[in-house]
Amino acid sequence: MITTFRNLQRQLGIGRFLLKLRHLRDAGLMTTIRKVRSQRRLLPLIRSAPPIDATKGHEVHLLLEHKRILEGCWGLYSLLYFSPQPLTPVIHSDGTLTDTDSQLLRKLFPGCRVIHREEADRAVNAYLDSKGLSLCRKLRDTLIFGLKLFDPVLLSNADRFIVMDSDVLFFSPPVELLTSLSPDLPLRYSKDNNRSTLFDARESKELTGLTCMEDFNPGVFTVSRSKFNFQRIEKHLSSPRFWNKDGTGHYFAELTAWSIELSFALAQSLPSAYAICADPPAQHISGHYCGSPFWKAQYYTTALPHVRDLVSSRLS
Repeated sequence: MITTFRNLQRQLGIGRFLLKLRHLRDAGLMTTIRKVRSQRRLLPLIRSAPPIDATKGHEVHLLLEHKRILEGCWGLYSLLYFSPQPLTPVIHSDGTLTDTDSQLLRKLFPGCRVIHREEADRAVNAYLDSKGLSLCRKLRDTLIFGLKLFDPVLLSNADRFIVMDSDVLFFSPPVELLTSLSPDLPLRYSKDNNRSTLFDARESKELTGLTCMEDFNPGVFTVSRSKFNFQRIEKHLSSPRFWNKDGTGHYFAELTAWSIELSFALAQSLPSAYAICADPPAQHISGHYCGSPFWKAQYYTTALPHVRDLVSSRLS
């Protein structure tokens, strides 16, 4: 009886409807209205933006899905627009990007790389299998963020590169981030407002032998292939904390693995101007609009209009 009722709920979309009501409550009615208006009016403007050459420069890796294609384009465009040096976006499809999505990315960023899921699966899974990294393979198979953890390292053409999320926007030149691409300087990462890692400092030392950072946020950071240790990750993934009860990867498993690897690499946090939910955007270098429905809505109601105004000369 219970199973039948749950199936009926799914068919009627009751769960999705209740979730939307909850988001509406948390974000507020007027904020939600402004968010929808921005999604309809501002997001599509990126389609007509003039291209930014991306044929050379350090790589910027972004895991992207079809339903966030426009947000991903805005994020990359804001970074390349404000960057004082050339950059090359490398977009990793989660398996949902369409041919039209790829065409838009190549139109906006001529010279970028779009790596389709099938191509990535062949290359990355072959490597993980050949090295006996069964837990790494399991994490990649069961957690979409596993693609963000392993694929950039294996598919990058350079040792150092940037990784960013699609809900990040830049408002001014990210000098500190770009400087950390130099091989003789520390890697950098954006600080979180709260601890999201699966282990606190004491627990991470028990697991790894090192007191790992607790303030890592995966919105934007720099990576060094030569300092990324697959065997170390495989060892740490043996901890049950990385896994849900059904055997799938925990939502914060990828974030925690990055925090461990960047701790071993002696990475340093970026200034507070690289903010989580930057408010107001004009006083920050970048903002990662994650977390509660209210702050996610600020991406559309505050941050995106600000970026639109900053790059308006190119959009006119």
